[in-house]
Amino acid sequence: MKAIKKFNVWRKGWIMAVVMCSIIKVVEAQETLSPLPIGATVPDLTIVNFYKQPGKKVKLSEYRGKLLLLDFWGVYCTACLAGMGHLDSLQAQFGDQLKVLLVTSDTADQVEKIFNRLKIKIPNLEVVTGNDQLIKLFPHESQPHHVWINTAGTYISPAHHQSASANNIRKALKGDYSAIVKKAEYGYFNNDQALLATPFNIVDSLSISYSLLLKGTSNLTMAGGYRLLYGPNARLPNGIKLLNMSALTLIQYCFNERLYGFPVGIFELKSNARLKVEVARPDILFPPVDQELIPQWRQENLFSYELKAANTGNEEISKRMEMDIMSALPYTVSIENRHTKYLSLERIGPLDSLLTRGGKSKTLISQGRLSITNDGIQSLLKQILYSLADIEQLPFVNNSNINFPVDISITMEALQGRNAINKELTKYGLAVKEREGEIPMLVIGDKNRRPLDSERPPSAN
Repeated sequence: MKAIKKFNVWRKGWIMAVVMCSIIKVVEAQETLSPLPIGATVPDLTIVNFYKQPGKKVKLSEYRGKLLLLDFWGVYCTACLAGMGHLDSLQAQFGDQLKVLLVTSDTADQVEKIFNRLKIKIPNLEVVTGNDQLIKLFPHESQPHHVWINTAGTYISPAHHQSASANNIRKALKGDYSAIVKKAEYGYFNNDQALLATPFNIVDSLSISYSLLLKGTSNLTMAGGYRLLYGPNARLPNGIKLLNMSALTLIQYCFNERLYGFPVGIFELKSNARLKVEVARPDILFPPVDQELIPQWRQENLFSYELKAANTGNEEISKRMEMDIMSALPYTVSIENRHTKYLSLERIGPLDSLLTRGGKSKTLISQGRLSITNDGIQSLLKQILYSLADIEQLPFVNNSNINFPVDISITMEALQGRNAINKELTKYGLAVKEREGEIPMLVIGDKNRRPLDSERPPSAN
């Protein structure tokens, strides 16, 4: 009996020791997994869940002596997936001097599905799935997110993915990290909320009218785009939000509809051939060709704009936005006639087959066809602009003077060539012709620009 009691006491003591030891280990783990400051030594974590390598475990200390590049990615991040081939080539180029590790919180099944669905060539890189340890050490809001760790195991910097270049890696291996553009992370940034949003949206809910133009928001989020804002139970918009746009994009958003005579999507329009940029520093308006320079350019030259108007409607929003943008930016903008070659949509015959037979107004792109029923020709004009005019790199002008509902159906494939589109348009009495002459162009110049010598009046002698 005494032996049993002694055994029970011993067992309780052993259990308590195990529990205490476990608690200590948990506490140590929690302390280890707090966000790591730049310049600190990376803790010697054990990494598991290697994709297609069951049972593999690696301590981070095993990567000492190599430049370690952690690429945090996700299965829904197209930029992440697109950049894997580049990272793969860097790993092959630098061999044992570099270790690129792809890290995701997504499961191995999710990774498998996205690789199979998109038919992505699996990179010759190690992929860590279902990981939260490294994410806790290096928290971030946007992906791809890179973390650079030097050969001594020191956390050098969070970085944009464009910093991962052969030139920057060579410098980093020599201890020069100056070319790595630090990626700032300022905590959670909700792209769906107003820029003016505060806890519980107090300020936004009390505001009647305001406008904001911010610079440097690419440090807060890599997202970009625009959307109209609506008040409660409103059918018409009372505001707009544009996130991470260049000055050139903001200007075109304000002026393109006036220039073309129909709404033009700023993202659908790949290049604007009716644009003349006559400024001393065009490099501020256009992103650099060198991918390594893009993160710095984004930080210095992207804006976010938000407007909430007292009155509703697109016209009110456009007027306010144009006034705000043009007062803040150092550019003049005008629509001027310039001589050039251009594409022109024109009438070449009777429009009988174009006239609508009535019915519900609708425009539909389906099964490779653009079909317009009892509706305006705006969608046709947009597709010619986005496709044919972009291919031929010529300005496009609508000279058809059609301002009535039409019925028309053409194949989207025909938009890839002038002969093909004209073959389909001819039966509607229309054609796209190449012309030369003066057409309205969007001209951007510098405010307070000094006149060129050729523009100065002759001096009186």
